[in-house]
Amino acid sequence: NVLGQIKGKVDEAKAYIEANLIKPLKDKINSEVVPAVNAALLRVRSAEATIREAQVSITEALADVANLDRIVGSLNTQVKDARTKIDAAIRDFNTKIRSVDEQIRDATSSVASLNTQIKGFTDKMNALDKRIREATSIVDGHTIDIKDLWANLQALQRGEAPLPTTTPFSFERLVQQVKEALI
Repeated sequence: NVLGQIKGKVDEAKAYIEANLIKPLKDKINSEVVPAVNAALLRVRSAEATIREAQVSITEALADVANLDRIVGSLNTQVKDARTKIDAAIRDFNTKIRSVDEQIRDATSSVASLNTQIKGFTDKMNALDKRIREATSIVDGHTIDIKDLWANLQALQRGEAPLPTTTPFSFERLVQQVKEALI
């Protein structure tokens, strides 16, 4: 029942990846990033609608963006450069606030920049999901090698010649291929 044990380990690995990497990441995005983004967008819209009180609204919007930056930074080390981009956008935003027209233009620009950053984060999440699917595919592909190995062991026990296999099975090679897919 070695094949069943190996298949069980593969299933455990898949379940571990889903439960400990993908699901917590998605949950964190849905519970923290999306509300923070929505809050930031509401602040920007409020600044456009009440331009006479723009200074207070813009300060609150910038606080929301800074909070969003902290949340995103804790989710994934791949988005560390988001803080630099947001800080640069905030500095640029602050220097352009001189008149009512500039405040409206800068608020609109900030929303577009935030959407671009969120799209970039989504693209990175999709790339991570693709790498996990590739690693899973590699593990599934080795299931055939494991079945060939098992069939050959049974043939040898019966005193028969082993069946030809496409490639010799190697746990080290399987682990290396999964690592390469996830990097």
